[in-house]
Amino acid sequence: MIIFGTRSKNIGSEQAEVTCGHCESNNSIWVYIYRSYFHIFWVPAFPLWRSSASQCSHCKQVLEEYQYNPELVKADKLARKNAKTPWWMWFWLLALLVLVIAISLTSIFTKM
Repeated sequence: MIIFGTRSKNIGSEQAEVTCGHCESNNSIWVYIYRSYFHIFWVPAFPLWRSSASQCSHCKQVLEEYQYNPELVKADKLARKNAKTPWWMWFWLLALLVLVIAISLTSIFTKM
């Protein structure tokens, strides 16, 4: 039995200088960037896609990407630019690479 699937992790957030369309509060919107990843036995294998959401810290209204106004789209692009994917999201691919290198080196040294 192999347990696999996808999960998301918050990889960055930025406060946007945008007025909330719901409560008209200034500079209270936070944009959060999430990275989805594929996992095997709950250990990350490789990253998949990015998504984002914004939340007003005053009225707590949450908007998803498709609900953004043009100002929030600009803030989202800036937040995505600053959000970096953590190295551990590549764990299974890195482990596979190390295994392939180790097998190659073993076969080379056993032929000598």
